[in-house]
Parts: sequence; C-alpha cells; structure tokens
Amino acid sequence: MASKKGIGITATILVGVVAASFLVYLIPEDTTMKFVVSDFKKHLDEIKEKKYCLKIVSKIHLKI
Repeated sequence: MASKKGIGITATILVGVVAASFLVYLIPEDTTMKFVVSDFKKHLDEIKEKKYCLKIVSKIHLKI
C-alpha cells in the first residue's frame, strides 16, 4: 500500500506539471508583425524580383 505522504507528493507534482502546461498553453504570444514600407514601388519591384528568381530556380531543379 502507498503511504499518504507518497500520494500527497505525487499529487502535488502532478498538479504542478498540469498547471505549468496550461500556463504555457494559455499565455498569449505577441505574433503581430509590422512592416514599415516607405517606398512602395521599390518594395513591389523587390517582391517581383524574388518571385522571378524563385520561378527560374524551380524550373532549373525540375530539369535536373
């Protein structure tokens, strides 16, 4: 048979682990990201350039 002290310690550890898990799960993360773009034309051109480069690289890999 288990002793009352052992059951109490086990229950305390279990409650601590469960409480810590819920705290980690419930704490909200700040996932808002903000990009400040001052030159929209340049930014759009850079995005188009990256898309073009990725398109070329993917075509090269498909040929190999």
